[in-house]
Amino acid sequence: MLIQPYLSVQRGNVRVPNLTVINGILFVTENGCKWRTLHLRFGKWYSGLRLNAALGRRRRAWPFV
Repeated sequence: MLIQPYLSVQRGNVRVPNLTVINGILFVTENGCKWRTLHLRFGKWYSGLRLNAALGRRRRAWPFV
């Protein structure tokens, strides 16, 4: 998987895998909806927001999008 090296290791009680959260990030980006209106099938909205911010801080994680 191309994005796997950029993702952190999931620890603890993980309910939604990182790939599902990334699909939620892409959904928000593509549709222009607000984070709080993100459907629960993508995980909690705050998880997507945090992962998006973390990947953005690395600056090299999103060039493929």
